[in-house]
Amino acid sequence: ALPILIVVHGARDGVGATTTAMNLTTDLVQRKKLQVCLVDACEVMGDIAVRFRVESTKSWIDLIGLSEIDEEALESTIHIANYGINMILAPRAVTVQKIDENAFINHMVRALQQRYQYIIIDTDSRLNEITRGICSIADQILLLSDLDLASLKNLKVRIKELEIFDIKESAISLIINKSDLKV
Repeated sequence: ALPILIVVHGARDGVGATTTAMNLTTDLVQRKKLQVCLVDACEVMGDIAVRFRVESTKSWIDLIGLSEIDEEALESTIHIANYGINMILAPRAVTVQKIDENAFINHMVRALQQRYQYIIIDTDSRLNEITRGICSIADQILLLSDLDLASLKNLKVRIKELEIFDIKESAISLIINKSDLKV
């Protein structure tokens, strides 16, 4: 079976996208016993490392400059967290290096597809080149919002933006997170 690429994206920060990506990954690994890699596609200081309380000097940025991403390169970049969760983390600091979005998408994601059954990619809330590119090759996009009026407005705008980039509507699932501080 072909590997499944799932992108988890919130059109605004704080709507639960990272938590959803983490929970989905943990479920697939723990309950379903599948080979899964969780990728934090934020350009800087993503939330995955913080949430899993891991320290790593390696990130996906270390793979970008490579002409070919082989097993050794992946091994040196993948961090294995609690519960056997395989992760590729976001860079810890702003990089002056120009990020080649095509290298991120074509090289890294393709290399991961050789190794894993599922690749779960957590994006930041901006629809930058990396997020657009990942969405264009995703099998499924989980688009999150909460019930806040600004979040719903951003969600509506984001759906229209994705349509402009020829993202298939059938690939998008909307998740409305109803949690709040009272829950």
